[in-house]
Amino acid sequence: MFGGYRPSRRRGDAALYTAPAASVTSAPTGSPVPSAPLSRDAAVALARAAAPQSAQHPVTVAEAGPARDFASAGMEGVPGDRWVWYIVLSNLGPLSGEGTFVILDYVDGTIYEVVDVIG
Repeated sequence: MFGGYRPSRRRGDAALYTAPAASVTSAPTGSPVPSAPLSRDAAVALARAAAPQSAQHPVTVAEAGPARDFASAGMEGVPGDRWVWYIVLSNLGPLSGEGTFVILDYVDGTIYEVVDVIG
């Protein structure tokens, strides 16, 4: 995805949301799920506002989990056990397209990273 650049992600150890409607929920070891998270819809709305250039694109990924599961250079100041939303807005096809990934705080919606990608 995105020309090979995607934060690392271990599946199965966090709340997982994937477009269009599949969902799996489990708590990771050592990182309890916060009790008052943003809803998926609220997280997507914040991601669209943070990435107006991709706001019209469909949500292709909406995952939640500890920041350490989404290791990225822009996340250096975020504690690894802090839960975040990882939202991808894209129209990427097999050979080309564009999109944006947004990482934001799972509870308060603070935007930690916005990265535009053209493939």
